[in-house]
Amino acid sequence: MAVEVGIGGYRPAAPEDTMTRRWGDCKDKSVLLVDLLEAAGVEAYPALVRLAPRGRVDADFPAPDEFNHVIVAVAAAGLETTPDDPVAGGFLFIDATETLGSAFWLPPGVEDQEALVVRGEHSLLVHTPVRPDRESRLLEVTLATTDRGDGVGQASLELTGEMGAAWVNRLAARRPDENEADARALLGGALPGATLTALAVKASREGVPSLRISARVQLPGFLPGGGSGGSSGGRAAGSFQPASLHGMPAPGLLDGRTVPMVLTPEVTRSVWRLQLPEKSCPPAAQDAAVDNPLGSFHQKVTMEGGLLTVERRAELKSRWIEPDRFPALKELALAEYRAGKRLVRLECAKGSP
Repeated sequence: MAVEVGIGGYRPAAPEDTMTRRWGDCKDKSVLLVDLLEAAGVEAYPALVRLAPRGRVDADFPAPDEFNHVIVAVAAAGLETTPDDPVAGGFLFIDATETLGSAFWLPPGVEDQEALVVRGEHSLLVHTPVRPDRESRLLEVTLATTDRGDGVGQASLELTGEMGAAWVNRLAARRPDENEADARALLGGALPGATLTALAVKASREGVPSLRISARVQLPGFLPGGGSGGSSGGRAAGSFQPASLHGMPAPGLLDGRTVPMVLTPEVTRSVWRLQLPEKSCPPAAQDAAVDNPLGSFHQKVTMEGGLLTVERRAELKSRWIEPDRFPALKELALAEYRAGKRLVRLECAKGSP
């Protein structure tokens, strides 16, 4: 919360004032946190960043209006940090305005940015870290096929990070029936045509904020020809198209684009496990792997016993993407798009028993 009148839009309130009134904006809360950390013997400084989807800090042209948000840079020396924590340039970065999760979760809006660590004549610009795995979406579907080729089983959708935090706040502010309707629409949107029953919603404010929606699911006609009436020498065959979450922009959005693109660094996974009837044909080879400096896309199709697993994983490692890197982004986007459109086929070898 902020009341930015006159100099109040630029000068933070005194820490004792913020404590007394129990509210403040980003600079108030950051200065308060720095003050509390220093009282505990921990070295920390305010750090200015640009919290906006447009524009980048120009390191060659110093100006106060380059920045519009304040976070905290804590000297990492002596702290018990892990490689997953938001540490860069010798500092652990904390956004004091984020009320959910732990101090070791940095919201994606302040990742991959130039942060001005304010410490007098020793001030310096530090590029904030990117932690894609802290921002993730996971769709898991486990099905068995019926004689008619329907898919019946369990499905879940888990959101962690900024999207998880938004849903935690949303659940706390709405009626239970509204929350159930929203959760049903969210999971149903990831599984077109599915019938959902026994819906359950679980949210967590700890660590990295998260939301998990689970339900019983039925997908009619999911595996046509995959029931007990297969026609390949008595072996069941068929094909299906597993829905998946998209971690990359649509490839067509990059055509002719001349301005940078701002995205959320994240990991997106979709895992389908399908228990097939006896004597089902094996899946056709459809593995895919694309890796480049911007991220990766992998698809793996395996079968063990009668359990067929299709896993897709997309990782985006950058927030701000200049046009000269669009070819790498399009390579990832095309790989994900093509995998999502392609049917997974069960194919029997000619003459197989």
